[in-house]
Parts: sequence; structure tokens; C-alpha cells
Amino acid sequence: MKKNTHVTWGLSIKPREEIKKHTHLAGLLSLGVLLIAGQPAFGVSLGLVDDFPADVLGWAEGGGSPTPPTWIAAGGPDGTSHLQNNSDGRGSGGKMVMWNDAQWTGDYLVAGVTRINLFADNRSGSGQVIDLRLAFNGPGGWFVTPAAPIVDTLFGVDEWQFLTFDLSAAGLTHVTGGSGSYAATMGGVTRMEMISENGVSFSTGLSSNVLQGDAIIAELHVDKIAAVPEPASAIIAILGVLSASLRVKRRRTCFRFGSGSC
Repeated sequence: MKKNTHVTWGLSIKPREEIKKHTHLAGLLSLGVLLIAGQPAFGVSLGLVDDFPADVLGWAEGGGSPTPPTWIAAGGPDGTSHLQNNSDGRGSGGKMVMWNDAQWTGDYLVAGVTRINLFADNRSGSGQVIDLRLAFNGPGGWFVTPAAPIVDTLFGVDEWQFLTFDLSAAGLTHVTGGSGSYAATMGGVTRMEMISENGVSFSTGLSSNVLQGDAIIAELHVDKIAAVPEPASAIIAILGVLSASLRVKRRRTCFRFGSGSC
């Protein structure tokens, strides 16, 4: 069985409405993003989406972990492939944390990426809460988002949730390392982590290169991790695309019927 929910200040949307809504918006947004972003650069860029079509896309844990991120062929929010990560509560694979040192690095400020959207599902099967956060490391040190608690409330039933993480200066908190400068880190991200951290303590390992998470027995599934602009920029870009499309359609109609008023 599968259940999809959109959790935003207690709002719940039915599964089909949810997937249809976000798929439609993603299509419009991707067109708008092309107008904003221009030519893609190495690392993060507007419109970047990890939807895991064939592999884990560079998401990893520390060497020797018995529970590294795993590609799953089906069962995502739209029934397709996605990413799974487990933690066993002990040893090298005991903490719920994974990171990316490739496509999610770079200059978020120049790229105009102010939010990251994703789908997440807690399938721990034990009532274990995953306090999901995104964390970013760079010259300014580690900055993290507030936790988005994901509870496995319906054992045996997939409960995909749509989450939005604010990457603005107001939405991120410096927790350790570096100069403490938001601009320094978000202008030169060297690592992005996805981590369960209840906020009691932000401990680091490997000379502060890794923000460690909660030692819990848990199973996290994620999909469609997307870099998006602030809503106002996205709306302006979408309106621009729609306006251009209407102009082209009108010109084609005028050409077809030979109207002199076009």
C-alpha cells in the first residue's frame, strides 16, 4: 500500500492530487528556470533534480559503512526508482547521515538556489522519528536547516511527504567550524549532507568535515531532490514562458488566417 501526503503547516493533500500538482508545477518551473539560470555550470544550478533513474547519483557515507545509500528500482512517490538509506544505531553505519560532494556543491548564491524541495518517507517500522535536516559545509563552516520530523505512523504503508527547506540566511543556522559566514559557505559549498539530528548536540568527525547525526535504527527513502529559486522569481519566470508561448501561438494563428491586425 502507498500513501502520499503533503505536509505544510498541517495541510494534507490526497495522493493523486499531490503527484499531479507537483509534476505539473515542476514542468512549468523547469522552463522558467532555464530563463533564470542560462548556461549550466559545474555543481549546483537551478533546475537540478536528483530523481535516481539508475543509481545513487554520488550520495555516499563514510568508508566501511555497512549501510550505504542504495538505489531502489520502484516504490517512489510516483512508483518509480528512488534512494534508500539505513542506519543501524551502532558503529560506522549507526547514524542517519549521507552526503554528496559532486552536483550539490558550488555557489548557491550565484546560482539563485534559495530552496531545496524533496520527497521523503520514513519506513523504520518502529515509530522511530527521523529529524531530517539539510546541512552545508564550506569556508564559513557548517550551516543547517531546522529539523523536519518524519514519523512512521502507519506501519507497512508508504507515507511519502513533500518537504521544502529554506536556504536563505534566515533559514540556516551556523553550528560549527569556519568563519561563521553564511555568504562564505553558501557561496562555496564543498559538501551537502542529509542528516537526522534532533538538535541536542551537533557533533563532528573527520576533522569537522562531517556533521554527525543521531545514532538511530531507521530507514529513510528520498526522491526528487530539487534545487529551486524563491517563489517570486519562479512565478516571474513561469509567467514569462507562458507569455512567450501565447505570442508564438498568436503569430501562428495570424499567419494561418492572414489577419492584417496581428
